[in-house]
Amino acid sequence: MILTKSCIRIANRDDNETLQELIFRSPQAGRVLLGSDRSPDFFARAAPYDESRVFIAEQDAGVGGNVACGLKWVLVGGEVQRAAYIFDLAVAERARGQGHAKRLLAGAEAWARDYEADFLYAHVLAGNRAGLSAFAAANYRQVAWLTSRLLPVPARGRDGAQQTRVAEEDDWPSLGYLLQREFGSHDLLRAETAEGLRALWERLPGYRPDLVWVSGEPPAAVLGLWDYSPVGRAVLLRLPPELRIIPAVSRLLRRTGLPFPAVPGLGQPFRYGLLLGGGGSAQALQLLLQRALAEARKLGVDALVLFHDPRTPPAWLRALNFAGSYHLVAKVLRTGPAATLGERPLSVDPVDL
Repeated sequence: MILTKSCIRIANRDDNETLQELIFRSPQAGRVLLGSDRSPDFFARAAPYDESRVFIAEQDAGVGGNVACGLKWVLVGGEVQRAAYIFDLAVAERARGQGHAKRLLAGAEAWARDYEADFLYAHVLAGNRAGLSAFAAANYRQVAWLTSRLLPVPARGRDGAQQTRVAEEDDWPSLGYLLQREFGSHDLLRAETAEGLRALWERLPGYRPDLVWVSGEPPAAVLGLWDYSPVGRAVLLRLPPELRIIPAVSRLLRRTGLPFPAVPGLGQPFRYGLLLGGGGSAQALQLLLQRALAEARKLGVDALVLFHDPRTPPAWLRALNFAGSYHLVAKVLRTGPAATLGERPLSVDPVDL
């Protein structure tokens, strides 16, 4: 191994293509290996945060790694806290074992302190030993498990449109409070949810107001769909042996006309959407999910993604899905309620993927 001098600096627009290549070639290792296609704009991922920075470990031989961090206000133990969320940490294969991850995380931590963050946290895919080791070396602690659910979009099915409707102007004042009532006992709920839900969602790249639906008047439930493809797409790079037959079976069954979900083959990018909200009556949310799946089909989205705390699984989830697990790791910067993070159920912001 040839070591080269390195420095940590803030990334800029000139680094866009280099960072796209780096993040694609640095997938999180687990049973399923997914590459991330973040073209055309690597920096679009940071749009939903109040403030964000991308740091680069630069060597004589080029970029050796990067970390990205965003700031937001959340509730922990009922108190408003400034959270710094690590949403990228990647080290180029040629540069591993040189301490880049530790230096990058130290740079993000120093930046977060300057912005008076109370704590930092990140999600790490179960099985990603390298990622977990990097965070452990930087004194992050294991806080909780999270469940991810991938819902393939079927070729056809019910749309639930007759019993649901697009959210209207008069609905918005109540939607944030509906979600606050639903998740008020959870940590990491956005502090602005009650009064600023609409503004939060409108900051999502590619957000469309016609993809937020409610049931009832006043609304008894709300569910939205964020097509994530303006930010990035996933590329299936590896499947465990027991799952390798699934893409072929999917193609065969769809050719016969059966409403089986499409499953991408290896190396093929696929579009996914993230579910927004998910609060209110379980019965109404089942209808809203049918509509979300139908609208995703029209958009050409291949799958929907939902994260949740396994202690509070969604009672309304009634669809074929593949479950995965993520570690939530955190590091406290200031004395306060963040020290208890993980003792209560966690609210998972759809952006935190």
